[in-house]
Amino acid sequence: MSELSEKDWKTLLNRIAEGKCTAVLGRGVGSPEPPVGVDPAAWTFQYPMNAERCRQWAAEVGYPFSDPDEFDRVAQFVSIQEDRTTPKDFIKRLFEGAPPPDFSCENEPHRILAALPIPVYLTTNFDDYLTQALRKRGDRDAVVRLCPWNKHLPPKDPDLYDAKKPEPSVANPLVYHFLGRWDAPDSLVVAEDDHYEFLMNVARDEQNVLNHWVQRALGDSAILLVGYSLHDRDFLVLLRVLDHFLRDNGRTHVAVQLEPSTAPGCDRAAAAEYLDTYFDKLETRIYRGDCKKFTAELWSRWKARTAAPAGR
Repeated sequence: MSELSEKDWKTLLNRIAEGKCTAVLGRGVGSPEPPVGVDPAAWTFQYPMNAERCRQWAAEVGYPFSDPDEFDRVAQFVSIQEDRTTPKDFIKRLFEGAPPPDFSCENEPHRILAALPIPVYLTTNFDDYLTQALRKRGDRDAVVRLCPWNKHLPPKDPDLYDAKKPEPSVANPLVYHFLGRWDAPDSLVVAEDDHYEFLMNVARDEQNVLNHWVQRALGDSAILLVGYSLHDRDFLVLLRVLDHFLRDNGRTHVAVQLEPSTAPGCDRAAAAEYLDTYFDKLETRIYRGDCKKFTAELWSRWKARTAAPAGR
């Protein structure tokens, strides 16, 4: 159920129309549920990094602990048993040849976000689905950049890490991968140690680690967080980076959160109160529920807005 008021929706749509909205994508955007209006029997997409595959991986490597569906924990075990590149190579193999979502479905989230006039997109996902959705449109050619969070980056070919050019625009939006992309394994933040190193290096030298245009966008736009849960390590790491931008840039932000009742043994009322308090301090409104329902509603409202007579 939406927690956004009509005023919140209007503000968000206005920011998008002004080019003053930065979308931040989490793994929930690629959840296995079909887009709104699609028959579940006809939707076969599976995100490559899913809990079942992680449990299989844990069994294959002899992971001895009680949380075998947590990629960062299993990756940490493998990195100690073997080396830090082994989990990254495993992630690369998961995505190689994996089919993307069906972007022909009108309410597919990547397709919807790619259709909005947003100049800067940020993601903690390893996939390139948003870039594919943007380029399939024909009128938007994405510029992809990765965060140089460790000492091995940038490599000999630094193009993916160029922080100064080109300037993002609606026609050439920036897609910035905070935690790396599958086809550049050294860039991936996978194991627990990777997450800690990422945070330490960003905290030590944010101005040089984070892309110049990303810093400008975060300081001068509403931030739309889509597909996250407070249980996600990637999200908790991301919030440490975004914290002062959310608090200080003077705009109202939106976070699309999974229902707190989805957590095992969760007290729904207490969890909802906690979320309200947490995000209120970050000047952020909450939409509780499935991000696919949110993006479908966003798209419906956007189409209605753009179809309305001028001056309404």
